[in-house]
Amino acid sequence: MIRLKTTDNCTGKTISHMAVSGELSSDNIATAFRGLLPLSNKTLKDITDETPDLLVFPDCIENTEDRIKDMPVITLDIPLGKNISAEAAKIKTGNIAGFIGIPSDRPGGKEVHLKITSRFVNERPGEEDRDYFLYYLLEKVFSVNLFDLKDLSRKGQFDFLLFLFPYYLKKALSRGLFKTYTFYKKNDMNIRGQIDVARHIKENTPFRGNIACNIRERTADNYLTQLIRHTIEVIRTRSFGTHILSCDKVTKNAVEDIVLSTPSYKGGERDKIIRENLKLIKHPYFTDYAALQKLCLAILSRQKVNYGADSKKIYGLLFDVAWLWEEYLAGLLKSRDFKHPQNKKGSGWLYMFENKINDTDADKKYSHIFPDFYKPGEWVLDAKYKKIIGGQIAREDLYQLITYMHVMKIPRGGFIFPRTEKEKGVDENKTFVLKGYGGTIHTFGLEIPLNPQSREDFAEKMKASETELLERIRNNYVGEENNV
Repeated sequence: MIRLKTTDNCTGKTISHMAVSGELSSDNIATAFRGLLPLSNKTLKDITDETPDLLVFPDCIENTEDRIKDMPVITLDIPLGKNISAEAAKIKTGNIAGFIGIPSDRPGGKEVHLKITSRFVNERPGEEDRDYFLYYLLEKVFSVNLFDLKDLSRKGQFDFLLFLFPYYLKKALSRGLFKTYTFYKKNDMNIRGQIDVARHIKENTPFRGNIACNIRERTADNYLTQLIRHTIEVIRTRSFGTHILSCDKVTKNAVEDIVLSTPSYKGGERDKIIRENLKLIKHPYFTDYAALQKLCLAILSRQKVNYGADSKKIYGLLFDVAWLWEEYLAGLLKSRDFKHPQNKKGSGWLYMFENKINDTDADKKYSHIFPDFYKPGEWVLDAKYKKIIGGQIAREDLYQLITYMHVMKIPRGGFIFPRTEKEKGVDENKTFVLKGYGGTIHTFGLEIPLNPQSREDFAEKMKASETELLERIRNNYVGEENNV
């Protein structure tokens, strides 16, 4: 096994510098290069379409308007010249974190395991794998306290799937219990449906008072709710399963609803239920159930795609950290009454024009605007996970924010991005005064502790950083109001 490790938003590392165990031989570098090559420069959508065992969260990359689906997971930069070699190739990454397992294309060959951590991973000696920042985002977004789980295995990468379960379960059940028509074969004294004469003669001779009937009913006890029930039972077997299934009142009630709705559950039918769910739900109303269905299948089949598995397909689990960052900020800013339109769901959008031209899909693509966060009359804020160096904002990001400010008649705009302790004072608290109609644009860096003593220490320092950020936003608004 060849183990490689890098961070998100890496501008370029050679394969030998990514090796977990130190220097690699030329043969191993060549093997790793061949393994990574099929992933190079391919978009997230292309990879997920070709490799169903490579799971990407959030699941809605098709519906996003910020081009996540068009971003490559990794990019291989091969210098041009006379001596082109695998040793000289550099691997670049974007806003994606997680891990990928790449089986060997040769009999008896070595698998390549690529781990991508956040760029804020702990730098303390011996603790380089402790990605407290990614854990913290997952905790806040998915409402599961990972910091209380002391026995979370560093090798149990697919345990992340279990922590996503409450989030997707609650989203799906917000649509109500999934019901479908199911056929039942009954043989009792209650006559319902169609009498099955042949089966009645076979099973009730001599006559004992029962009647064999075939019934078609719309019920919540079906192939999908059974799949969810099997997933719940698997999670219960884990040492932290009770914690996950009762992380909040809504999750606890949702689990109880599924259990009560599946009286025909049998643990020995798991393989049968998995086969019945291999075809994902396509109905647009049940999109959230399709996402939950895919997650349940991944949890129940994770032994086939976990580290060390005998698989011939690329497998793994990836997170769009930019999406996690935005959803984390949404929870943080909610306490200050900021609104959070969600372009991935198509909700909360604002119309750019006073007069509505038409209601076609083409019109919606350019006339609907989705600011990340706004507070009417006070702020328009944009979440940026990518690096912002020296306060230099990309031109397209500036143009977008200025457009939102103008259309919404809000004089203050800002960018919120994560920064390390090393960057303090370098690229935060910048203020740009606009010409023309006026207005100001600010940059707000949220400090991410790099070398905490423990997970609890990291959480405490993050809370202090959050308080400081909210105070800076408030003070900038109050200060400008006083100068008017």
